[in-house]
Amino acid sequence: MLKYIFGPIPSRRLGMSLGIDLVPFKICNYDCIFCEVGKTKQTVISRKEYVKKDTIIRELDEFLSSYNGKIDHITLTGLGETTLNSRLGEIIDYIKEKYTIPVAVLTHSGNIYDKQVRKELINADVICPSLDAVSQEVFEKVNRPHKSIKVEKVIEGLIELRKEFKNKILLEVLLVKGINDQEEELEKLAKVCKLINPDVVQINTVDRPGAYPEAIPLSSDELHKAKEIILKHFPRVEVLSRHYQNPEPVKKNVEELSEDIVEILKRRPMTILDIVVSEGIDYFTAKNIILSLLEKGKIKEVLLNQTKFYKISQT
Repeated sequence: MLKYIFGPIPSRRLGMSLGIDLVPFKICNYDCIFCEVGKTKQTVISRKEYVKKDTIIRELDEFLSSYNGKIDHITLTGLGETTLNSRLGEIIDYIKEKYTIPVAVLTHSGNIYDKQVRKELINADVICPSLDAVSQEVFEKVNRPHKSIKVEKVIEGLIELRKEFKNKILLEVLLVKGINDQEEELEKLAKVCKLINPDVVQINTVDRPGAYPEAIPLSSDELHKAKEIILKHFPRVEVLSRHYQNPEPVKKNVEELSEDIVEILKRRPMTILDIVVSEGIDYFTAKNIILSLLEKGKIKEVLLNQTKFYKISQT
């Protein structure tokens, strides 16, 4: 059973994404109110080999030696902040040398001001950093960072990243109703986006149950209004919307599928339709597995906008 490799799962930004967790739950320098993984009990800033490089490489080689389905990106992520793994650069370099699949890195940007972190990211194909606020007060409300992290440093780091990194940067802005969606903050954010100059700014909102009840999503109309504000200062803006791709079906028995689903739900809450697409199985098989896992107490059901999501019980 692979512990750190998961998927491929459908991603709105990266197609069919094979995920690799570089940090365990919940090693993070933020405690974002919208985090789908769960609360950060104590924020950290120390970079360590939280998951061993050799373990990651072994699992990746094992998986790719037998998998023949579609993979659009190998995505380095984590149950916390990806770039806190001190072997990040070596892992990227190994994948680039051995495989032809593009490498994407997800980061909350909390230590992007660190020159060493940016240096380690340089050989990735895509970097997906986040910037959810540009004023310190709002930054602290939405991202709840480690006390040493100032948003000015984050912005400076993103500006430097654009100067150094020649491949694709997809800057995500996740908006939470009543927290970071005010017009004044969005105007400031738009001007900062112009300074950073990513390939595109991708506006998103809460679409899975978050760590805190304050994490309330914006409506589609509100998201598009936010887009119009940013467009005044920066020309490449899009609103992320949920879409599904159909992966090639993988033949597994119910026990194997159940284990896969539990592993995926450790990383993000999902609907039955998410699971259908991710696992390449029919709706009724997915529903029966979910019902069985609910009965065993391994997962629980939560609601967001009248939509049923499933997540691991202990988180």
